[in-house]
Amino acid sequence: MIKDSAMTTFYEELSYCDGSDSDIISQLYCEIPLTVLRASPFILTLGQPVIATVQAKNERGWGSTSAESTTNALMQTEPS
Repeated sequence: MIKDSAMTTFYEELSYCDGSDSDIISQLYCEIPLTVLRASPFILTLGQPVIATVQAKNERGWGSTSAESTTNALMQTEPS
């Protein structure tokens, strides 16, 4: 879940970070392009922090959602 630019609402990003995708599961991480974070519903601007939470699932079910990230990456110019 990634927080929007208004810092009020978290949204899932399932196109690049779908935890049910076998490739994502085997990688143990996902990468979301900056162009996605700059678009709706996130609409993050350059210099804004990327604030995220995560939640894990195993054979016992869903775990608790993590606290919001505190060491945030900042939106920067996309590589050319």
